[in-house]
Amino acid sequence: MTIPYSSAVVKAIAEGTITWERDPDFGYEVASALPGIDDMEILQPRRLYARQGRMDEYNAVVEKLRRERQAYLAKFAGLRQEILDAVS
Repeated sequence: MTIPYSSAVVKAIAEGTITWERDPDFGYEVASALPGIDDMEILQPRRLYARQGRMDEYNAVVEKLRRERQAYLAKFAGLRQEILDAVS
């Protein structure tokens, strides 16, 4: 990420001007519109990988991260099921 992009992100955070959408792979929110950034794919890994024709690589990373998170959370006895389901 370039310095101008980083500056635009910090400014948008301070001004509350970021539009968010739910990430389909992990469920957290990612920016869908942000003043000062014309290439939103730089902030959305799924779209960036798709544009580059690297979805197989992206899907492998997503699956690896899910497995790692599930293994980590399995260490905590009594963890609420909704937390476990969030990374499945």
